[in-house]
Amino acid sequence: MSDFQEPANLADMLRARAKIRGNAIAFEFEGRQTSFAELDINTNRVANGLKALGVRPRERIAYLGKNSDIYFELLLGAMPTATGCRRAKSARSRRVPART
Repeated sequence: MSDFQEPANLADMLRARAKIRGNAIAFEFEGRQTSFAELDINTNRVANGLKALGVRPRERIAYLGKNSDIYFELLLGAMPTATGCRRAKSARSRRVPART
């Protein structure tokens, strides 16, 4: 029998990948490489930032910007989960300052 446990959601999958292969490249965009560990840290920052701004479960958020690797950090950080993990659920629109 294996100790492997199937991830419950995308956030769990990202955390597991960051733990196992944190230095592996998750994606590359315009010469910037982002490892799975960096992606996990950044998505966690997004989730905590949204929570600090008062974004509650089922509220809507929006992203308006050009093609960017930051999109994936925002998407994964705001992605709703049914497990109550650290990532915030999203739903009334609020302006969130962009990272440059």
